[in-house]
Amino acid sequence: MKNLTLLQVVGLEKAKQMLCDDIILRAISNRPQKMVLLEGASGGGKTTLVHAVVHHFQEKYPNRFSYIELGITDLTEHVSSTAKKIKHLFARIRESHKPTILFIDESDTIFASRMNAGHIKEERTSSLMMELNDPIENLYIVCATNRPGRIDRAVLERFAERVNCPYPSSTELKQIINLHLSILELKQREILYNAVLTTPQYNWSGRDFDTLEDKFLTRRDVIRIDKPDYQIDSVLVCEVFDSMVDSKCHLKFDYLDEEKPNKKRQKQYQ
Repeated sequence: MKNLTLLQVVGLEKAKQMLCDDIILRAISNRPQKMVLLEGASGGGKTTLVHAVVHHFQEKYPNRFSYIELGITDLTEHVSSTAKKIKHLFARIRESHKPTILFIDESDTIFASRMNAGHIKEERTSSLMMELNDPIENLYIVCATNRPGRIDRAVLERFAERVNCPYPSSTELKQIINLHLSILELKQREILYNAVLTTPQYNWSGRDFDTLEDKFLTRRDVIRIDKPDYQIDSVLVCEVFDSMVDSKCHLKFDYLDEEKPNKKRQKQYQ
């Protein structure tokens, strides 16, 4: 998802409160370290929320804490190299004079269960556990995953708090559409919102509306080659939404009027 400010992140109030109170403010006031887990389906906004919260407090309290991200792409497939990287990372944190917030995204791959993991994953988890067994007073860890069941049991037991990050409610979806798709007129956003409400089983998220915005802009710019003054219309809204549904769900809608499918879809959503 695109970078959002804290005020632009819709929903996830419990996770938002936990990150602010139990991680950021705890770090700034040098209270005891804490390790928390954000869990929920892919696209639910976990990573976006962490970035928004950290950025908000970095601007509000400049130079009061350090922020480090660790993802699977930061680690190699070689056991010895991975162990060295992990050791070097935690050495840097220990040497820092400022509190450090460590964000571990896709933590189910970083902390893979050693019961079913291969040799490389097992060694990676073991290396991280060794570092965690030597506590760092000014380290505050936030993990995110959409597969908590794959995280090593010993790691799960270390989380002081686990917060679920659900998909947006219908009310939140309307807010997200207005936020992400301000390029559309109000009437067109209402058409899109009604269309989304007809497909609740597809779990629409902020990430999907980022994709929709890109699709709208691309289609509009292509059309503008021949029509310089062209603006997005309701027919295009329905076309783009249908293409999004097809890509998400491999579902083709049955149109009663195949010659004018978009007008039929537009009427249905209105």
